[in-house]
Amino acid sequence: MPVPPIFQDPDLQARFDKQGFVIVPFLNANDVQYLTNTFYELNPDIPIEGGFVSSSYARDLTYKKTVSERVTAVFKPHFAEYFQNYRPFGSAYLYKNPVANSELPIHQDWTIVDEQQYVALNIWTPLCDVDVHNGSLAVLPGSHSNTLQVLRAPTLPFFFTGNEQLMLDNLVPLTVKAGQAVILNQSLVHYSPPNTSQYLRLAITSGVMTADAPMLFHYNNLKNDDASVEVFAQKDDFLVSFDNFHKDIFERPKMGTSIKHMPYTIPQFTLPELDALIDKMYARAEMTRPTKNPFIQTSTAKRVGNLAIQILQNRQLDEQLAEQGYVVVPLLPSKDVETLSELYYQHHTSTPTGLYATAHSNDSDFKIGLNNTIKKVFDPHVQQVFHECNLLGGSFIAKTPGPEGYLFPHQDWSLVDETQYRSFNIWVPLVDTEPKNGGIYVLPKSHNLLATQYRGPNIPPIFGNIGDLLWEIMTPLHIPAGHALIYDHRLLHASPVNQTQEIRLTAVYGIIPKSAQLQYYYKNGEAIEVFKSNVDFFFEHNPEEGPKNLTSLGLVPYDFPNINAERFKHLYLGETIVSDKSANAQAATPNADITSRQFTIDNTKTWKNLLLVVAFIALFSLLYKLLFSSKK
Repeated sequence: MPVPPIFQDPDLQARFDKQGFVIVPFLNANDVQYLTNTFYELNPDIPIEGGFVSSSYARDLTYKKTVSERVTAVFKPHFAEYFQNYRPFGSAYLYKNPVANSELPIHQDWTIVDEQQYVALNIWTPLCDVDVHNGSLAVLPGSHSNTLQVLRAPTLPFFFTGNEQLMLDNLVPLTVKAGQAVILNQSLVHYSPPNTSQYLRLAITSGVMTADAPMLFHYNNLKNDDASVEVFAQKDDFLVSFDNFHKDIFERPKMGTSIKHMPYTIPQFTLPELDALIDKMYARAEMTRPTKNPFIQTSTAKRVGNLAIQILQNRQLDEQLAEQGYVVVPLLPSKDVETLSELYYQHHTSTPTGLYATAHSNDSDFKIGLNNTIKKVFDPHVQQVFHECNLLGGSFIAKTPGPEGYLFPHQDWSLVDETQYRSFNIWVPLVDTEPKNGGIYVLPKSHNLLATQYRGPNIPPIFGNIGDLLWEIMTPLHIPAGHALIYDHRLLHASPVNQTQEIRLTAVYGIIPKSAQLQYYYKNGEAIEVFKSNVDFFFEHNPEEGPKNLTSLGLVPYDFPNINAERFKHLYLGETIVSDKSANAQAATPNADITSRQFTIDNTKTWKNLLLVVAFIALFSLLYKLLFSSKK
């Protein structure tokens, strides 16, 4: 009886049948963000001594089932895009600490269906970019049950046991982007090398099988000499139901129902026979067999000098922040969200229309008083998340309903020497945010588009003429109240109008590495003048009017780049530069019917005013810490 197809796409099914695996786009950026947040919410303490860990190893049954249910809920709509005649059977997190013992030995997954009639899939999805250096997957194409049918169980050896090195020498390492899925036949030979990076590698495994396939488990009593295995019918959640995983899987199952004993002889191959079998596997996959061991590793350091300074305590999140330009993490519990909301409304019986920041008040005592309270709320949580950074105080930003709250795609002002350091904002909504109420949009990895750039009150914005193009490709973030968007000040971001009837309220906190010096950048003729800055300057003067009473560090040459659509597509999308005949065509933007062209990027006054809003928030956040630390 032939195995019925499980993919909707016949071409994908054919490739899967040949190779035993396919790589497909799967999760979107919001899904990756949510599942990463969920992992750290459910796993606040990760012991570094663990090498490779699956959430299914835990002894807490409630925890394991919570993981499975929450992950599978996110995966289900994506399953429906790819599969037919299927049912999911559970999910787990897989993580690797950056330690030598994080290798996952070469293996095949257990036989859990009758593979002569049905198929079971492992949907392996990393939540960060992975390659051979941080412990991605490596596979042996064509080694699945279509080529060789064998039973697999914890109490059965593999068909290649004793010849693992030959198998390793012929694997194909996979480079996979965050959110892509490697869909494996459960019978495919695969392996995962150790994580030799500095950061945790996080991935998910989720299972799918033919819809009417009974779930099975096979047990070989190692004390008996008879060539047979016992077959057990199991519930779909049995993989996350072991009490003591590493002990229980080798014992006769206490779960499920024994349905039969069946004869089974473990296949054995000599080294030449196995070598010939590998040739057959690659021929079936229609792929070229490698000529050398693929696991000779080289250094992949991406940051050097002070740019490698650790910002976040969690190294995997720190790497994500460096690569993507932002992360979203849980930060404030609900009681602290309520405390800050009450603080804001105690001081505001009404909110000015549009985008309003408390940092723009002329009342110094008012601003410092708010900062003082915000700091007390933030401090204990920020200390747990950040590593050796200066916490720079806080302020509120409110966006009222209506068209005045539109914030165009932009970058925040430069606050530090960005050839040596990075600076960040911590943006914490006090209400759940989404595009409808003026939530944040970001352009992942846009902080690394240009090696050198300067941003300040009179410095023309680099991406000022391509706002419509940026809106088309930006990613909207859905951020729950109390979660923190931590973003690099170089990251392009924006915010549409608030179309609800409620104020969108956020608290903002600034942060820089401890060794970084606050600076101020100002256009002086055809160059940039750099000034050593301080909090008093932003408190006592209007920073848009120039560097009054600041010490100049000198002039630096600058060509004031103005990136057009062609150049941007080349830098960000990798497109070849060609003539763009539609450069003047208006593209659709969020809330275009409300915002109209009065908010276009050519409006110099709007640019300056709104850039001042954003920059002043970040810069004024230094006030409390630096002003009062000098008085201690």
